Amino acid sequence: LLPHAETMLLSWSRALQDVALKSDQGLQVNVGTTHSLWSFGLHQQLSKLFQLLPKTALRAISHPSDLLTRMLVERTLDVAFLLEPTTLADFQAEKIGQVKLVLVSNEPDRNHKTAFQSGYVYVDWGVSFEMFHAKRFGDLPKPVLHTNMGAIALDYLQHEQGAAYLPHSVLELEYQRPLYQVQGAPTFSRPLYAVYRTSSDRKAIVEEVVHLLQPLAV
Repeated sequence: LLPHAETMLLSWSRALQDVALKSDQGLQVNVGTTHSLWSFGLHQQLSKLFQLLPKTALRAISHPSDLLTRMLVERTLDVAFLLEPTTLADFQAEKIGQVKLVLVSNEPDRNHKTAFQSGYVYVDWGVSFEMFHAKRFGDLPKPVLHTNMGAIALDYLQHEQGAAYLPHSVLELEYQRPLYQVQGAPTFSRPLYAVYRTSSDRKAIVEEVVHLLQPLAV
């Protein structure tokens, strides 16, 4: 009963927001992705949307991919940005960018053989990454930390010696404790999709949001 109750509350909240927005002749778009994707690049795109769509109110949420998909099905979310889009009927999955994950370490001399020996943080980037990781590194020691939030792994690497698979973009940023790409380690790349209902009554504004975000590189 709990998931059903949550859905009812979300639907009621959205209806109240819609009524309030109609009085201002505005629109609201509910967008969602995982915590990690918000943390590494997508959050920076919100200011772009604010500037280009000044009459549109945005509601940005973070949840695991399976819950985001459920919210799309239940019409409590307008568009989700996912690495593994749903194949259900009545949904459009439009490629809007690319996510490239690399093995990084705060120790410049680590290589693909030594990076996993101590302080390795496993970041859950979805089923495809899990399969990639198992195929390439099936016999690794148990990671010191397992998380589905890349920001936690990044914070760990600012305080402790170790390594983790994080978006390539972290190498372009300056941190108090610099990060280095581990040489010889395989990279993982996946398309990033915007997923939304083709029968949505907000399809026009959702498609405009999706168009304005392209292309994305995380």
